[in-house]
Amino acid sequence: MPEAEDRVRAYRMWATNAAKRVFVGSDRMRSFLAVITGFLSLPMHNFLRSKPAWRVFNEGQNKELTDAFYIVAAPAYVQRIHNVNLGLSFQRE
Repeated sequence: MPEAEDRVRAYRMWATNAAKRVFVGSDRMRSFLAVITGFLSLPMHNFLRSKPAWRVFNEGQNKELTDAFYIVAAPAYVQRIHNVNLGLSFQRE
């Protein structure tokens, strides 16, 4: 049933991507730590300072999560599923 598949496609896409981790820490700190440790600490730092995409979206926009929130909430299928139009773009002020 192609019609049924079309109706659930966006939900499947979001479910697939919702578990992926999104970096929510400071990019400046990540770069600094990478350089001083010879890039050895980068995988551990990335894991420790990241959260699943669903959690970033659920927590919304606060000071720490703003860039991560825009990355997670920008796709049209995420906005369609949550029945919102955030009007997001990466050219923010």
